[in-house]
This record gives sequence, C-alpha cells and structure tokens, in this order.
Amino acid sequence: MKKIIMVTLCAMFMCAFAKSQETYTVENGAVVFTKVFENTGKSVEEMHTAMVAFFARAYNDVTSTEKLNQNDHLIYKGVFANTGSYQMGNYTIDVPYTLDVAIKENRMRVQISITTGAYRGVYNAYSSEYNIVEAAPLGICKQTKYIKKETANTFEVVQKRCVDLLSSIETELTQNEANNDDW
Repeated sequence: MKKIIMVTLCAMFMCAFAKSQETYTVENGAVVFTKVFENTGKSVEEMHTAMVAFFARAYNDVTSTEKLNQNDHLIYKGVFANTGSYQMGNYTIDVPYTLDVAIKENRMRVQISITTGAYRGVYNAYSSEYNIVEAAPLGICKQTKYIKKETANTFEVVQKRCVDLLSSIETELTQNEANNDDW
C-alpha cells in the first residue's frame, strides 16, 4: 500500500513539474513566457485599445514603461518587485522584464522576456545583477548554496507572476465592453 501511495505521489509531482515547465522557454539567454490568444473576435484597433487601457491601469504611469506603441505592436518594460529576500530580509530581489504584444486581426501574442534578476539592499545602496538562465533552477549557479536556494525560490515567484499577468491580460481581452461603463 505504501508503494502505491508513493508511486501515485511521485507521478502527481512529475506531472505538476512537467506542466510548470511548459509555461516558458529559454531563448537567446532569456526566459520567455508566451501566450497566444486566438479567435478574440476583435479587430487590431480594439485589441490595441484594450491593451493600452490595461497597461495604463496596471502600471499607473504607462508613459515611463512604454517603449513602443504601434497599432499592431506594443512593448512595455516592467519590474516584478520583491520577488524574494536574502540574508534575513536585508536584501530583496527584483526581476525586470520586457512585455512584447504582437497584434493581428482576431489574434494576439504576448511574450514576457526576463534576462536578469537584481539583488537590492533594503537598508543600504547595494545592488547586484545575476543572469536568470545561469541561476538556479535553470542553470548551475556559481554562487553559494544559499543564493542558489533564493534564486530558485525567486524563479518560482516570477513564474507565478508571469502566469497571473498573462491571465489578467486574457481577462482584459475577453471582458465585455459593456462592463467598462458599469462603475
């Protein structure tokens, strides 16, 4: 009976791990989370307007994060702040990202690209960056074992935040326009 339970738990863990691995790819030294929205039922202009409105609400100051604003292509810069802590909270880890939105008639592709993580001192001016692809859990980190644990934990948080961001974008895209007037 114990063997059956252990085999079942191992199988469940492996399925969950495999599913989490499917949410991103490693391309050109960056971790890229991609989601394609098919059959949106919206024109390029409608999706563009919805995304600009979403980013204005999500980032509070869209002009400082916006890097490209074309009808069929949007690029924004952002930071997942406080994704982890180090040395009993004296340092925090922030992860900057680039969000690339490509729009075509009735479909849209969103990519979140991450190349670095940044240690930042909470009580001092210390800062240091590390390459996401070379750090744990994706690569062999050349740092101490303790930092490997923190970069691995940070990656899990970043992965969840990327999935949540993509889900929020999907909600914005599928939201009925009539609901926008219901304040």
